[in-house]
Amino acid sequence: MAYSFCANFVFSSDDGDITMVAFSNDEFEPSQFVMLQQSNKYDDQDKKMGMDKIYIQVEDQSRSHYGGITKIVMMESLLVIGLEESAQARLQIEGSIEITMNTRQLEFSAALSQLERMAQKENVPFVKSA
Repeated sequence: MAYSFCANFVFSSDDGDITMVAFSNDEFEPSQFVMLQQSNKYDDQDKKMGMDKIYIQVEDQSRSHYGGITKIVMMESLLVIGLEESAQARLQIEGSIEITMNTRQLEFSAALSQLERMAQKENVPFVKSA
């Protein structure tokens, strides 16, 4: 079963070192959230340790994984993040991540642009569907 929730809060940033995009059900007391981070430059140690991919976290650090994203699909107000089985196991979910978006938020378009750049950097298919 997919990990699904409605994102009432969206955050994105790029400080020059790390790009981050996060979706949560609440801005101040989230009980459901997904955070994605990507370094803008990986060193040899990152590569050796398998940390040279998008870092994804669901709710807490015990449910996190580097890489394993198979595709990202945006359909109207639904964002779907497809995952490899290894990522599903580490994130403790079955299937994909499905986030219903509030498309009226100004932050949404910035987050979507950041997410698309992250996907392109790792050759993860990013699909915008009507």
